[in-house]
Amino acid sequence: FKVPKDFKFELIYNVPAAQGQWVAHAWDEKGRLIVTGYEAGMDVMHRLTIPKVGEAGEVKVQTLSGTQVGASEGLLSAWGGMYMNVNRSNLLPHGVYKLTDTNNDDIYDKTEVVRNVVASGDHGTHHLRLAPDGNSIFVQSGNSTRPTVFQSYRVSRNWGEDVLTMRIKTGFMDDSYGDNTVEAHVMTFGKDGKNFELFAMGQRNPVGADFNKDGEFFTYDSDMEGDMGNNFYRPTSVYHLVSGGDMGYRLRASKRPRYYIDNLDTVVAIGSGSPTGVFTAQGAKFPARFQDALYAADWSYGNLWSVDIRPDGAGYQAAVAPFVSGRPFAVSGVIVNPADGSLLATTTGTPGSARASISGSSPAWSK
Repeated sequence: FKVPKDFKFELIYNVPAAQGQWVAHAWDEKGRLIVTGYEAGMDVMHRLTIPKVGEAGEVKVQTLSGTQVGASEGLLSAWGGMYMNVNRSNLLPHGVYKLTDTNNDDIYDKTEVVRNVVASGDHGTHHLRLAPDGNSIFVQSGNSTRPTVFQSYRVSRNWGEDVLTMRIKTGFMDDSYGDNTVEAHVMTFGKDGKNFELFAMGQRNPVGADFNKDGEFFTYDSDMEGDMGNNFYRPTSVYHLVSGGDMGYRLRASKRPRYYIDNLDTVVAIGSGSPTGVFTAQGAKFPARFQDALYAADWSYGNLWSVDIRPDGAGYQAAVAPFVSGRPFAVSGVIVNPADGSLLATTTGTPGSARASISGSSPAWSK
């Protein structure tokens, strides 16, 4: 593994195969880490108590039961419960759910559906993020998620593909639920869970997104490997998700070129890969330049990218550098530990299904 100078990288827990592949993470109201597996059939949640950096002791894992759950890529503790974006399940249809503890026994025992959606596999439902003002939740969906019925729209509804020639088909994800020109999108809902709004659209399959210190929203979007070698190929890229924004992704040759005035260009293009998460390190005990950066996880090539985003007019520009890299380091999710300011990462699909923790420090902090 390669890490920046003065940072320490250590393994804190090796996840048994029986506990699944962890991809969704959230801190509960008591400061414990809640994780869920990815595979259907692994419909179970785990609760982790993690020693602070420098403290003795092992990670304690408790399997939670008492309520129906599903394989999820998105967890969020908010508004008196744990919200879950169910992606694959033998028990529940896809969609957003709220889990609550109704009898105060420290176990979730009630499952409420907030909104069901039609989705599929690892291009279905993804991360959840609480808005900076705490009044709404942002829901991210991949390009195999059919848009729900929205009660309002930030995006112009004139989103047809507008191509004059027949779309070239290759046999790989050609239709993605028919003429779904919305493709991957972000929607929001409030505390009542009833009114869903389309916030932004036109991405391929970004798994995660996060807000920076200015309250601006960013994501790391997937490429389409079947398009490589064509003039309409789009590399993995960081996007600034603005209200009403359309990033212009469409199927195959119907993609809108980056120079089109009615779609948003990238903040920075990175290259081929498999994005599995985006987060900011606010709250981490890192030097300022690392704390203000955006971090983008790439499962395929074992990289956790540090994206230095800087304001540029109404938008942003960025420089990209590797923060942690390894062979293998199939990073599946990252989250800051508010208890000690360290950075925790999980990996999946590597030999032994090893999971790892990243603990970062400046020279002053390490003393």
